[in-house]
Amino acid sequence: MKFEEALAALREGAKIWHPGMPDDEYYMVCRVSIRPDFAQPIRIDEMPMSIVWMKEGKQHPDMAYRWNLHDPKTDPCKHGMAPMINLLWLMSEGWKILGGIK
Repeated sequence: MKFEEALAALREGAKIWHPGMPDDEYYMVCRVSIRPDFAQPIRIDEMPMSIVWMKEGKQHPDMAYRWNLHDPKTDPCKHGMAPMINLLWLMSEGWKILGGIK
């Protein structure tokens, strides 16, 4: 399946996988909010979505923050902190949905 179709399924709650990835890795969506105003609760379906790179049911270690505020040599642009989807995979038709959609 094309990435566009996989992305649509991802938005609906599916986990997606590409044959170029190890068997224990996949992508899924999580809802995030950086809104500091807790006086007005926000519904979960109104929160923005983010893609999470998963490994063995947990966030992939390469997505963890490595930027050290006290060491300017650690540049966040060079140390991950993103799902890191291979650009060649984006153009391929090898995407698969793992399990059913929620």
